[in-house]
Amino acid sequence: RGFLSPTVSGALASTGSGKTEIFEVIALQLVLDSYVGALNKKDRSIAGFTKAILVYPMKAFMIDHFRRFVKDIIYINSKFLNTNDAKQLGLQISIGILYGDTPDGLSSEDKILDAVEYLLGSKKCPIDGSDLEVQTFNEYPYYSIRCKSGDRHLINIIISKDKLFKHPPDILLTSIDSLNYILLEPNRHILLGKQQPLPPLLLAVDEPHVYTGVFGSNVSLVFRAFDYATQKYMGAPGYKPLKIATSATMSNAEEFLAKLFVEDANNIKVIYPTYSVQIQNDKKGFLAFLPDSSYYGFQNATVEVIPLIAGLLPKELRKVLVFVDSIDFAETLKRYMEDYIS
Repeated sequence: RGFLSPTVSGALASTGSGKTEIFEVIALQLVLDSYVGALNKKDRSIAGFTKAILVYPMKAFMIDHFRRFVKDIIYINSKFLNTNDAKQLGLQISIGILYGDTPDGLSSEDKILDAVEYLLGSKKCPIDGSDLEVQTFNEYPYYSIRCKSGDRHLINIIISKDKLFKHPPDILLTSIDSLNYILLEPNRHILLGKQQPLPPLLLAVDEPHVYTGVFGSNVSLVFRAFDYATQKYMGAPGYKPLKIATSATMSNAEEFLAKLFVEDANNIKVIYPTYSVQIQNDKKGFLAFLPDSSYYGFQNATVEVIPLIAGLLPKELRKVLVFVDSIDFAETLKRYMEDYIS
């Protein structure tokens, strides 16, 4: 409840504490609330808009959360939106993802499955592990992805630009660059509420502490442009969607968020967790690897040795923390580790 009263809410908690689930729950609740209205009025169109936009600083974070979202959405669609009324109105929660590598279009079953494998980590059903099957159509929804199991779960994901900009998903995961890409072209404003029942109701920003300096100023301008667009399509000059920011570390959080979102500090609320600490006596090991950069270079050693160590560790003991100096290097290292582990 504490997140729903101020204009901007911040949650500060340690890594792995469940911060990300905060805006996942709120985003899903906003979608379900709109579906209740559609069911009551027997009108699908009033729920046909993007309710939540979630912004991530790294593609790896975005894809990881996309996978968790997809599992939860499949479960909700199959357990709670499996009624005749919901089926007749086509009320199935959808999620989309937009980043630099999002394809313009996906025309064949093989390309769709390849894109799904990249985003979900395999061509298997996230719920029951069965194979996925794809059907393509000449009109909306253009393609359908289902599990081959008896329940035939629908994987209701939108993963190409042509479909995103024609049929906006209920929830959109994106990067700050891609949010700017949406804002720059009015033809893409369908994701911001253009010719839709409503503009987005939630803007969630993961790890906003990375937006500092000149880059932070540019990000702030993007958020300001987002506010102007949503006000325009809401038809209310003072409208602002709920904004939530989650971070593991943020100095002077109220002041930082006020500057980032161009908001009065009185409209900022930061929530800090209350921890119940319990000492565990499990046997743990710690290995520090410090390569000699003068010999063969830090980057070469890290790319070769760290993934090898990760691959040798048993799954239940595999916790690897690596400090690197760029996002590109972090993503390269992640791919190498996944290859070694698999």
